[in-house]
Amino acid sequence: TMDDGAVSNDECGIIVGCIGQDDKVWILDDLTVKGPPSKWAQAVGEAFLKWDASVVLAEINQGGTLVRQVLNQYWNGLPIVTVRATDGKRIRAEGPAILCEQGEVKLACSDNRKFQLLCDQLMTWDPLDKDKKSPDRLDAFCQLVHHLKPAVARQRIESDERLYRNARGRARRQRRPGGPNN
Repeated sequence: TMDDGAVSNDECGIIVGCIGQDDKVWILDDLTVKGPPSKWAQAVGEAFLKWDASVVLAEINQGGTLVRQVLNQYWNGLPIVTVRATDGKRIRAEGPAILCEQGEVKLACSDNRKFQLLCDQLMTWDPLDKDKKSPDRLDAFCQLVHHLKPAVARQRIESDERLYRNARGRARRQRRPGGPNN
């Protein structure tokens, strides 16, 4: 999975993963790079070959068709599935976060230093901090988990959204005249 942040001079989040025999999401590698399109295109193609991947999942929110064009320029015939993030980052991160908490996402490495920067973004990103730059590793990680476990990740988000809407409805009905919310 790649996040297209590098189009705007941010890092290009490149996270490799799969579904294991245990039906869990396994994060195999973090190959995130910062640099011109040639650099991230090279890194994506090398990751595809190294891990014998079946597809490249590419977010195209910032780069649009440029992402596919650049990848095809360096790696002709690369099987690319493009995704456009339509929900806010907080909503996209909820399903994968819940799966992580339930032990459904694993890091395939006994040395956590390999995933230190990814883990830092996963643990410290605050959706309310608008001044902080976009976490490209986190974006690629979330797209990967959604791709590998789409029904589970989406179902949890929809369930959370329903609970949130129901709780807001109850809160509105329970407001007291003259209370702090009026």
